[in-house]
Amino acid sequence: MRYTKLSLKLLFNYILVLFILLLPYQALAEEKTEKSTPPAQVKEAKNPEIQFQEDFFDFGKIEQQKSVSHIFKFKNTGNADLVINDLKSTCGCTAALVTLKVIPPGGNGEIKVTFSSKNFQGEVKRSVFVSSNDPKNSKVILNIKSFVQAFLEVKPKFINFGSLKKGEAISRSLTVKNLTNAPVTIKEVKSEVKDLKIGDFEKEINPEEETIINLTLNPTTLLQDLLGNIEITANQHPDEKLIIPVSGRIIGDIILMPENIYFGMLKKSEKSEQKIKITNNSDKALKLLEVKSSLEFIKPGFNGDTILPKKSLELTLSTLPAAPAGPFRGKIEIKTDNKDQPLLSAMLSGAVKE
Repeated sequence: MRYTKLSLKLLFNYILVLFILLLPYQALAEEKTEKSTPPAQVKEAKNPEIQFQEDFFDFGKIEQQKSVSHIFKFKNTGNADLVINDLKSTCGCTAALVTLKVIPPGGNGEIKVTFSSKNFQGEVKRSVFVSSNDPKNSKVILNIKSFVQAFLEVKPKFINFGSLKKGEAISRSLTVKNLTNAPVTIKEVKSEVKDLKIGDFEKEINPEEETIINLTLNPTTLLQDLLGNIEITANQHPDEKLIIPVSGRIIGDIILMPENIYFGMLKKSEKSEQKIKITNNSDKALKLLEVKSSLEFIKPGFNGDTILPKKSLELTLSTLPAAPAGPFRGKIEIKTDNKDQPLLSAMLSGAVKE
Protein backbone atom coordinates (compact mmCIF):
# COMPACT_ATOMS: atom_id res chain seq x y z
CA MET A 1 0.00 0.00 0.00
CA ARG A 2 1.47 3.29 -1.08
CA TYR A 3 0.81 6.70 0.42
CA THR A 4 0.83 9.82 -1.69
CA LYS A 5 2.48 13.02 -0.51
CA LEU A 6 -0.95 14.49 0.08
CA SER A 7 -1.99 11.59 2.27
CA LEU A 8 1.17 11.86 4.39
CA LYS A 9 0.64 15.56 4.86
CA LEU A 10 -2.95 15.02 5.97
CA LEU A 11 -1.82 12.31 8.40
CA PHE A 12 0.83 14.59 9.91
CA ASN A 13 -1.68 17.41 10.38
CA TYR A 14 -4.14 15.05 12.02
CA ILE A 15 -1.54 13.85 14.55
CA LEU A 16 -0.48 17.42 15.33
CA VAL A 17 -4.08 18.51 16.00
CA LEU A 18 -4.63 15.48 18.23
CA PHE A 19 -1.47 16.27 20.25
CA ILE A 20 -2.57 19.88 20.78
CA LEU A 21 -6.01 18.76 21.96
CA LEU A 22 -4.53 16.33 24.50
CA LEU A 23 -2.13 18.86 26.15
CA PRO A 24 -4.73 20.38 28.57
CA TYR A 25 -5.74 16.91 29.78
CA GLN A 26 -2.08 16.07 30.49
CA ALA A 27 -1.59 19.26 32.53
CA LEU A 28 -4.82 18.61 34.44
CA ALA A 29 -3.68 15.09 35.28
CA GLU A 30 -0.33 16.36 36.58
CA GLU A 31 -2.12 19.00 38.69
CA LYS A 32 -4.38 16.35 40.25
CA THR A 33 -1.34 14.20 40.99
CA GLU A 34 0.41 17.11 42.72
CA LYS A 35 -2.71 17.89 44.79
CA SER A 36 -3.21 14.28 45.77
CA THR A 37 0.38 13.95 47.04
CA PRO A 38 0.69 15.54 50.53
CA PRO A 39 3.78 17.71 51.13
CA ALA A 40 6.57 16.23 53.26
CA GLN A 41 6.15 17.23 56.93
CA VAL A 42 8.99 19.32 58.44
CA LYS A 43 9.82 18.22 61.96
CA GLU A 44 9.81 21.24 64.30
CA ALA A 45 12.91 21.58 66.51
CA LYS A 46 12.20 21.65 70.24
CA ASN A 47 14.23 24.13 72.26
CA PRO A 48 13.71 26.08 75.47
CA GLU A 49 13.77 29.87 75.41
CA ILE A 50 14.35 32.06 78.46
CA GLN A 51 12.73 35.50 78.49
CA PHE A 52 13.06 37.94 81.42
CA GLN A 53 10.55 40.69 82.12
CA GLU A 54 13.52 42.93 82.94
CA ASP A 55 17.29 42.58 83.20
CA PHE A 56 18.02 45.73 85.25
CA PHE A 57 16.80 47.10 88.59
CA ASP A 58 17.73 50.24 90.52
CA PHE A 59 17.35 50.02 94.33
CA GLY A 60 17.79 53.77 94.64
CA LYS A 61 19.25 55.18 97.87
CA ILE A 62 19.96 52.78 100.74
CA GLU A 63 21.95 53.09 103.96
CA GLN A 64 25.14 51.24 104.83
CA GLN A 65 24.90 47.80 106.47
CA LYS A 66 21.47 47.22 104.93
CA SER A 67 20.21 44.41 102.68
CA VAL A 68 17.66 44.86 99.91
CA SER A 69 16.13 42.30 97.53
CA HIS A 70 14.42 42.20 94.16
CA ILE A 71 12.68 39.40 92.23
CA PHE A 72 13.58 39.00 88.56
CA LYS A 73 10.78 37.13 86.77
CA PHE A 74 11.23 35.08 83.62
CA LYS A 75 9.26 32.75 81.35
CA ASN A 76 10.05 29.73 79.20
CA THR A 77 8.64 30.80 75.81
CA GLY A 78 10.13 27.77 74.04
CA ASN A 79 8.70 24.30 73.41
CA ALA A 80 11.07 22.24 75.61
CA ASP A 81 11.98 22.19 79.30
CA LEU A 82 14.17 25.10 80.42
CA VAL A 83 16.89 24.15 82.94
CA ILE A 84 18.62 26.78 85.09
CA ASN A 85 22.13 25.35 85.40
CA ASP A 86 23.91 27.94 87.51
CA LEU A 87 23.70 31.36 89.18
CA LYS A 88 26.79 33.46 89.86
CA SER A 89 27.02 36.95 91.32
CA THR A 90 29.64 39.60 91.97
CA CYS A 91 30.84 40.73 95.41
CA GLY A 92 28.19 42.04 97.80
CA CYS A 93 25.38 40.39 95.88
CA THR A 94 23.67 36.99 96.19
CA ALA A 95 21.19 35.26 93.89
CA ALA A 96 18.83 32.38 94.58
CA LEU A 97 16.36 30.52 92.39
CA VAL A 98 12.98 30.88 94.09
CA THR A 99 11.14 28.47 91.78
CA LEU A 100 12.05 25.03 90.46
CA LYS A 101 15.24 24.47 88.50
CA VAL A 102 13.32 22.96 85.55
CA ILE A 103 10.69 25.20 83.93
CA PRO A 104 8.27 23.54 81.45
CA PRO A 105 7.21 25.26 78.20
CA GLY A 106 5.03 28.25 79.05
CA GLY A 107 6.09 28.07 82.71
CA ASN A 108 7.36 30.95 84.84
CA GLY A 109 10.36 31.26 87.13
CA GLU A 110 11.78 33.73 89.65
CA ILE A 111 15.29 34.65 90.78
CA LYS A 112 15.74 36.57 94.03
CA VAL A 113 18.72 38.93 94.05
CA THR A 114 19.86 40.37 97.39
CA PHE A 115 22.36 43.20 97.73
CA SER A 116 24.17 43.96 101.00
CA SER A 117 25.44 47.54 101.19
CA LYS A 118 28.03 46.71 103.89
CA ASN A 119 30.61 49.53 103.96
CA PHE A 120 30.03 50.55 100.35
CA GLN A 121 29.67 54.21 99.62
CA GLY A 122 28.16 56.08 96.67
CA GLU A 123 26.98 54.40 93.46
CA VAL A 124 27.40 50.63 93.40
CA LYS A 125 26.73 48.34 90.43
CA ARG A 126 26.58 44.57 90.60
CA SER A 127 25.71 41.71 88.21
CA VAL A 128 24.16 38.24 88.36
CA PHE A 129 25.00 35.67 85.66
CA VAL A 130 22.23 33.18 84.81
CA SER A 131 23.26 30.03 82.91
CA SER A 132 20.60 27.83 81.25
CA ASN A 133 20.14 25.29 78.46
CA ASP A 134 18.64 27.87 76.09
CA PRO A 135 20.79 27.29 72.97
CA LYS A 136 20.37 30.86 71.72
CA ASN A 137 20.78 32.64 75.06
CA SER A 138 22.69 30.34 77.40
CA LYS A 139 23.97 33.19 79.62
CA VAL A 140 21.84 36.12 80.73
CA ILE A 141 23.28 39.02 82.75
CA LEU A 142 21.03 40.71 85.31
CA ASN A 143 22.25 44.09 86.55
CA ILE A 144 21.41 46.00 89.71
CA LYS A 145 22.38 49.46 90.91
CA SER A 146 22.09 51.40 94.14
CA PHE A 147 23.38 54.53 95.80
CA VAL A 148 24.71 53.75 99.29
CA GLN A 149 24.19 56.70 101.60
CA ALA A 150 26.93 56.62 104.24
CA PHE A 151 26.67 58.54 107.50
CA LEU A 152 30.31 57.88 108.42
CA GLU A 153 33.31 57.38 106.19
CA VAL A 154 36.17 55.26 107.53
CA LYS A 155 39.67 55.18 106.06
CA PRO A 156 41.34 52.81 105.48
CA LYS A 157 38.60 50.28 104.81
CA PHE A 158 40.78 47.43 106.11
CA ILE A 159 43.94 47.18 108.23
CA ASN A 160 46.85 44.82 107.62
CA PHE A 161 49.52 44.70 110.33
CA GLY A 162 51.76 42.52 108.16
CA SER A 163 54.22 40.16 109.87
CA LEU A 164 55.44 41.03 113.35
CA LYS A 165 57.09 39.27 116.27
CA LYS A 166 55.85 38.51 119.75
CA GLY A 167 56.29 41.58 121.97
CA GLU A 168 56.83 43.86 118.96
CA ALA A 169 54.30 46.68 119.20
CA ILE A 170 52.99 48.25 116.02
CA SER A 171 50.51 51.08 115.53
CA ARG A 172 47.88 51.93 112.95
CA SER A 173 45.11 54.53 112.83
CA LEU A 174 41.57 54.95 111.52
CA THR A 175 40.11 58.22 110.28
CA VAL A 176 36.35 58.57 110.76
CA LYS A 177 34.50 61.39 108.96
CA ASN A 178 30.94 62.60 109.56
CA LEU A 179 29.11 62.78 106.20
CA THR A 180 25.78 63.98 107.61
CA ASN A 181 24.43 67.48 108.30
CA ALA A 182 24.24 66.93 112.06
CA PRO A 183 26.73 65.97 114.80
CA VAL A 184 27.39 62.25 115.20
CA THR A 185 28.55 60.67 118.46
CA ILE A 186 30.66 57.50 118.41
CA LYS A 187 29.04 55.15 120.90
CA GLU A 188 31.52 52.27 120.80
CA VAL A 189 34.62 51.00 119.01
CA LYS A 190 35.06 47.28 119.59
CA SER A 191 37.79 44.88 118.43
CA GLU A 192 37.64 41.11 117.98
CA VAL A 193 41.44 40.87 117.60
CA LYS A 194 43.41 39.70 120.62
CA ASP A 195 46.05 42.11 121.96
CA LEU A 196 44.71 45.01 119.87
CA LYS A 197 44.18 48.12 121.99
CA ILE A 198 42.06 51.10 120.98
CA GLY A 199 43.30 54.53 122.04
CA ASP A 200 41.33 57.56 123.17
CA PHE A 201 39.60 59.66 120.53
CA GLU A 202 37.12 62.52 120.14
CA LYS A 203 33.71 60.85 120.25
CA GLU A 204 31.56 63.70 118.93
CA ILE A 205 32.12 64.54 115.28
CA ASN A 206 30.61 67.65 113.72
CA PRO A 207 29.38 67.65 110.10
CA GLU A 208 32.20 67.19 107.56
CA GLU A 209 34.75 66.83 110.38
CA GLU A 210 36.97 63.88 111.30
CA THR A 211 38.25 62.03 114.32
CA ILE A 212 41.30 59.77 114.47
CA ILE A 213 41.25 56.44 116.30
CA ASN A 214 44.71 55.07 117.17
CA LEU A 215 45.24 51.31 117.30
CA THR A 216 48.16 49.46 118.89
CA LEU A 217 48.91 45.76 118.48
CA ASN A 218 51.34 44.14 120.95
CA PRO A 219 51.13 40.36 120.41
CA THR A 220 51.66 38.08 123.39
CA THR A 221 51.51 34.77 121.51
CA LEU A 222 53.53 33.21 118.68
CA LEU A 223 52.62 31.81 115.28
CA GLN A 224 49.18 33.29 115.17
CA ASP A 225 47.21 34.49 112.16
CA LEU A 226 45.31 37.67 112.94
CA LEU A 227 41.82 37.65 111.50
CA GLY A 228 39.02 39.73 112.94
CA ASN A 229 37.03 42.95 112.73
CA ILE A 230 36.80 46.35 114.34
CA GLU A 231 33.20 47.51 114.81
CA ILE A 232 32.20 51.17 115.10
CA THR A 233 28.73 52.13 116.37
CA ALA A 234 27.20 55.63 116.55
CA ASN A 235 24.40 56.80 118.87
CA GLN A 236 22.42 58.22 115.96
CA HIS A 237 22.54 54.89 114.06
CA PRO A 238 22.66 52.17 116.76
CA ASP A 239 21.58 49.40 114.38
CA GLU A 240 24.25 50.18 111.80
CA LYS A 241 27.79 49.00 112.49
CA LEU A 242 30.79 50.00 110.43
CA ILE A 243 33.01 46.95 110.06
CA ILE A 244 36.74 47.21 109.33
CA PRO A 245 38.53 43.87 108.67
CA VAL A 246 41.90 43.36 110.40
CA SER A 247 44.64 40.93 109.33
CA GLY A 248 48.25 40.15 110.12
CA ARG A 249 50.55 37.40 111.32
CA ILE A 250 52.68 36.86 114.40
CA ILE A 251 55.99 35.20 113.56
CA GLY A 252 58.88 33.90 115.67
CA ASP A 253 62.66 34.15 115.40
CA ILE A 254 62.79 30.84 113.55
CA ILE A 255 61.37 30.94 110.03
CA LEU A 256 60.74 27.93 107.78
CA MET A 257 60.25 28.57 104.06
CA PRO A 258 58.33 27.55 102.09
CA GLU A 259 55.43 26.40 104.22
CA ASN A 260 53.96 24.41 101.31
CA ILE A 261 56.27 22.17 99.26
CA TYR A 262 54.95 20.91 95.92
CA PHE A 263 56.84 18.13 94.11
CA GLY A 264 54.75 18.46 90.95
CA MET A 265 53.65 15.59 88.70
CA LEU A 266 56.23 12.80 88.90
CA LYS A 267 56.68 9.71 86.74
CA LYS A 268 56.83 6.31 88.41
CA SER A 269 60.30 5.67 89.90
CA GLU A 270 61.35 9.25 89.04
CA LYS A 271 63.52 10.96 91.64
CA SER A 272 62.81 14.54 92.63
CA GLU A 273 64.29 16.97 95.13
CA GLN A 274 62.91 20.02 96.90
CA LYS A 275 64.64 22.30 99.39
CA ILE A 276 63.45 23.98 102.54
CA LYS A 277 65.20 26.88 104.23
CA ILE A 278 65.41 27.41 107.99
CA THR A 279 66.47 30.86 109.18
CA ASN A 280 67.58 31.55 112.74
CA ASN A 281 66.93 35.22 113.56
CA SER A 282 67.55 34.76 117.28
CA ASP A 283 70.70 35.63 119.25
CA LYS A 284 71.36 31.99 120.13
CA ALA A 285 72.45 28.99 118.09
CA LEU A 286 69.58 26.75 117.02
CA LYS A 287 69.94 23.00 117.16
CA LEU A 288 67.80 20.77 114.95
CA LEU A 289 66.94 17.70 117.02
CA GLU A 290 64.93 15.69 114.48
CA VAL A 291 63.55 16.00 110.94
CA LYS A 292 60.73 13.60 110.12
CA SER A 293 58.49 13.10 107.07
CA SER A 294 55.00 11.64 107.39
CA LEU A 295 55.49 10.04 103.93
CA GLU A 296 57.81 7.03 103.80
CA PHE A 297 58.91 7.73 100.22
CA ILE A 298 60.12 11.29 100.97
CA LYS A 299 63.48 11.32 102.75
CA PRO A 300 64.90 14.45 104.43
CA GLY A 301 68.65 15.00 104.40
CA PHE A 302 69.49 15.57 108.07
CA ASN A 303 72.72 15.20 110.04
CA GLY A 304 71.89 16.76 113.39
CA ASP A 305 72.65 20.27 112.16
CA THR A 306 73.11 23.46 114.17
CA ILE A 307 72.23 26.90 112.80
CA LEU A 308 74.23 29.84 114.12
CA PRO A 309 72.53 33.14 115.09
CA LYS A 310 71.36 35.23 112.09
CA LYS A 311 72.19 32.36 109.72
CA SER A 312 70.21 30.00 107.50
CA LEU A 313 70.36 26.34 106.54
CA GLU A 314 68.88 24.45 103.59
CA LEU A 315 67.58 20.89 103.90
CA THR A 316 67.01 18.65 100.88
CA LEU A 317 63.90 16.48 100.60
CA SER A 318 64.21 13.58 98.12
CA THR A 319 61.58 11.21 96.74
CA LEU A 320 62.36 7.48 96.68
CA PRO A 321 61.51 5.08 93.78
CA ALA A 322 58.98 3.33 96.00
CA ALA A 323 56.53 6.23 95.74
CA PRO A 324 53.05 4.83 94.94
CA ALA A 325 50.99 6.07 92.00
CA GLY A 326 48.41 8.77 92.66
CA PRO A 327 48.26 12.11 94.48
CA PHE A 328 49.95 12.45 97.86
CA ARG A 329 49.80 14.84 100.79
CA GLY A 330 51.88 14.83 103.92
CA LYS A 331 53.92 16.87 106.36
CA ILE A 332 57.54 17.48 107.26
CA GLU A 333 58.21 18.18 110.96
CA ILE A 334 61.40 19.65 112.44
CA LYS A 335 62.06 19.50 116.17
CA THR A 336 64.32 22.21 117.63
CA ASP A 337 65.76 23.21 120.99
CA ASN A 338 64.06 26.63 120.84
CA LYS A 339 61.62 26.91 123.75
CA ASP A 340 59.24 29.23 121.88
CA GLN A 341 59.29 27.24 118.64
CA PRO A 342 60.05 23.62 119.51
CA LEU A 343 58.32 22.31 116.37
CA LEU A 344 58.38 23.63 112.80
CA SER A 345 56.28 22.10 110.04
CA ALA A 346 55.57 22.37 106.31
CA MET A 347 53.03 20.65 104.05
CA LEU A 348 54.07 18.21 101.30
CA SER A 349 52.07 17.52 98.14
CA GLY A 350 52.36 16.20 94.60
CA ALA A 351 51.33 13.27 92.42
CA VAL A 352 52.91 10.19 90.85
CA LYS A 353 51.85 8.98 87.38
CA GLU A 354 51.73 5.31 86.43
